[in-house]
Amino acid sequence: MNEQEFAEIARQTLTQIETRLEEAGVDYDLLSDGVLEAELPDGRRMVINRYVALQELWLAAPGGAYHFRWQDGAWRDTRSNETLEARLAQEIGCPE
Repeated sequence: MNEQEFAEIARQTLTQIETRLEEAGVDYDLLSDGVLEAELPDGRRMVINRYVALQELWLAAPGGAYHFRWQDGAWRDTRSNETLEARLAQEIGCPE
């Protein structure tokens, strides 16, 4: 995937995450292009950002730090193969 394709998929994903956070009642801010910070209902924080050089989305959350790469139509953790969607559901405490 080239840089432009990565940027578009990452942008769409962050927009979907924003919608999901709104639906879950989670307070969030889009800090800059590709950086989203959320405060979970219990006060814990979570940050999602794009890492263009590796074409990854990074998640820093109470459950740990994760790197997701686009594979087979989903963002997958580079270590466990878990999807970003599944990890976010666990972090914000709502179903996928």
